[in-house]
Amino acid sequence: MKEKEPTVFDLALRDCVEETIREVLGKGVSEAFMRHVYGRLDSTVDAVPDRETALFNALRNLFGVGGDTIGRRIVRKLYAKAKVPFIDTPRKAPVDYVKELRGQFPAK
Repeated sequence: MKEKEPTVFDLALRDCVEETIREVLGKGVSEAFMRHVYGRLDSTVDAVPDRETALFNALRNLFGVGGDTIGRRIVRKLYAKAKVPFIDTPRKAPVDYVKELRGQFPAK
């Protein structure tokens, strides 16, 4: 079965996840961390957009409430790439922002 081609949104989300993790943990640690997370998700970097809920849950499980802070940094970066204003709502989970933005993301 042929894998689906990643959309512009998928690629942007993947890049935002990797950039944010690299910024927070540093390059060396982030590579090991991402391998651990992808292994935990039984997934690869290309599958992140299909497993966004699992990814944000993994961040929360690994870092506690700090995982939500990392998730919000990912979301802020993604909204900036989409040129959509980010309005932080304290009770809203990072994955909810991602799901909302998916439909608003520019096609190209």
